[in-house]
Amino acid sequence: MASCFVGSVSLKGRVGVSRVCARGARRTPAVRMATSTGWGRTATEEELKTDLPKLFVYDHCPYCVKCRMAFGLRGEKYDLCFLSNDDAVTPTKMIGKKVLPILSVGAEAMGESM
Repeated sequence: MASCFVGSVSLKGRVGVSRVCARGARRTPAVRMATSTGWGRTATEEELKTDLPKLFVYDHCPYCVKCRMAFGLRGEKYDLCFLSNDDAVTPTKMIGKKVLPILSVGAEAMGESM
C-alpha cells in the first residue's frame, strides 16, 4: 500500500487540498471551492428526527450483500456500516458473537439478519 499525504495544489487560480501518492500520482481534490449557496444542503428537521435502521456488514460477505440487496429492492432507507474483518468487539457487544450481518433498530440488534 502506498503511503499518501495531503498537500496544497493550485487548481486554475483556486487553492485546494489534494491527496498525493508517494509515487507522485495525484488523486481527486479533497476540498472543493464553495459555491455561492454554501457548502451543501442542510438536513431538514424531519430528516434529523428519523432514526434509520443500521445494517452492519463486511464488504466481502455474500450474506451481507444479500441483505443490502433486499433493502435496495424494497427501496428502504438505512444506514450502512462496514466493519473490518478483525473487528470482533463491535458485533460481540451487540449480539454476543462475531457474526454479520447485524440489523440494529433502536436498542435492538438482530444477528444474521437475512
